[in-house]
Amino acid sequence: MTEHAQQSVAAADLPERGQPLAGGTFFARYWLNGEERALVLLDNELIGSWGKYGEDVAGAKSLSDGAANTRAMAEAGNDIAVKALELDAHIPSYLEGALLMAAKSEGLVTLREDRWHWLSSQFSAN
Repeated sequence: MTEHAQQSVAAADLPERGQPLAGGTFFARYWLNGEERALVLLDNELIGSWGKYGEDVAGAKSLSDGAANTRAMAEAGNDIAVKALELDAHIPSYLEGALLMAAKSEGLVTLREDRWHWLSSQFSAN
């Protein structure tokens, strides 16, 4: 699962939540470091592993900035992070994942329930 992060998005430029935007479904807007962002669940999900057991990715600790976490993961050699960045997307952080689950509970997006979905906030290398 990845989300497209549009930087500095004005509310007037966004569709209603749950509507198509940038190759997926727009589901939330939030502010990070004084910048308004739009989160979009991409139509095409990426599948792969988060990383290697026991490997700590020091730059992937943010609970709110999935884009920064994904860049750190890509620099550490993570394949799905590299693929996400190539799509101008990122793997959601803990906070972004919570926003995604809230949108799911409101019926705005659909997530597969037969598999796990990655978040980019690393809590443990184990």
